[in-house]
Amino acid sequence: MEPQQVRIEEFAALQELEEKSNELNQHSDQLEKLVESIRSNRARIKFYEEQHTDAKAAVELAKEARDASTEADQLQCLLSRMEQLKDQSTPPPLFEPVEALFLEHNQFQVEVSALTNHIVSLETAEHRCKETRLKAEETERRFHKRIKGTSCPLCGTQLK
Repeated sequence: MEPQQVRIEEFAALQELEEKSNELNQHSDQLEKLVESIRSNRARIKFYEEQHTDAKAAVELAKEARDASTEADQLQCLLSRMEQLKDQSTPPPLFEPVEALFLEHNQFQVEVSALTNHIVSLETAEHRCKETRLKAEETERRFHKRIKGTSCPLCGTQLK
């Protein structure tokens, strides 16, 4: 019975190995399908990326076209407005009178500056005169104090 038991065990081990082999084959098939799916997904992703790049370029071109169209419309509007105003335009005014007035203004400024300087020098001279007069009066008063009781030889007043 023992050889039969060994065969039964071997058969059971073989069945177990066959089940594992079948299971591994299934997993291998699933892995193969996944790898193929990944490869096809990569190809699709690459295709979509190319389409996206092309679409982006098309959008940029459309934006540039829109901007160019807007600028063309603005230029056309400006040109038509210029044509309308062309008939209404007048030559610029003569500049010689303005230049003459500017030169006259500059001359007046020079004269005013000279008069201002003269007034400042007169004020300075007047201030010096006041200081000199005050010093002279102070000196005369001191002199009269010294010679009290006599007549002043300078002004001829009798001092008491």
